[in-house]
Amino acid sequence: MEIAQYNKLMFQCQTEQKKKEKAEDNEARLAAWKEMVDHAERGRKIREEKRQRDIEEDKKIATWQLNNERIAKRINQINKQVADN
Repeated sequence: MEIAQYNKLMFQCQTEQKKKEKAEDNEARLAAWKEMVDHAERGRKIREEKRQRDIEEDKKIATWQLNNERIAKRINQINKQVADN
């Protein structure tokens, strides 16, 4: 084999190896990016679920407070009626 052919084959092998390594690196970067996006999406979903639970809890608390105020008003009315009689 001539030196020129040998050098050409070596250059082609090195070029192919570099392309392969670059493709593997790009695949690794893409996989890492996808994992980061998935993690961010899971975090967003968790925050949204927590926000919805907090809203529901706030609604329950507001309802309880309103009911307690109504009960207190009614008790005061009854106490006033009893005191008047």
